[in-house]
Formats: sequence, structure tokens, C-alpha cells
Amino acid sequence: MASHWIMLIAQSDKAEANSMTGQDSFTVGLSATGEEPATHYWAGCNDSYKDQVYAQLSTLGSFEMTEQDWDSPGYITRDAILASAGLETIPGGPPPR
Repeated sequence: MASHWIMLIAQSDKAEANSMTGQDSFTVGLSATGEEPATHYWAGCNDSYKDQVYAQLSTLGSFEMTEQDWDSPGYITRDAILASAGLETIPGGPPPR
């Protein structure tokens, strides 16, 4: 099974989340309108890092993680995951890692 995980955090947890992962993982801003200011950020990871990332970030109050199963007939897109959270990507930001 080829899965990818979409992770969401609130803007208030961005610095701590990036510190916990040791890199700037959360760089793509999100908001309800798709315009600044960012209220949330998203990043992705694959199955091989899922357990490690979850253990690190699950202590953050705003952390959410949703699976994208690329082999599933009902494949859920990143945009659908973000829309279900009421969020849109803010254009012009750096690409996700």
C-alpha cells in the first residue's frame, strides 16, 4: 500500500513543530479564505516516517494527521483533506516538502 500522510498544525504551533522535526517541514500556509494571514500550516510525510513524526508532533494540541492511500479506489486528495478542515492553501508560498 502506498500511503502518504497530510499533517496540519495551527500557526501558533509552527515554530515548535519545525523545531521538533529538525527542519522547516511546515512552510505552506493555510487559511479559511486562501489569503494571508496563515492560520494553519501543512506538511506531508510517507509511511516510513509516519510513526516517528506522529510520536514527535502528537503532543501539539493542534496536530492532525490524515492518510492518503494512493492505491485506494476512493483516493482522497490533499485538497479534499484541506477542504474538509475548512482550509485553503495560500498562493505564493514555498512548495511543500
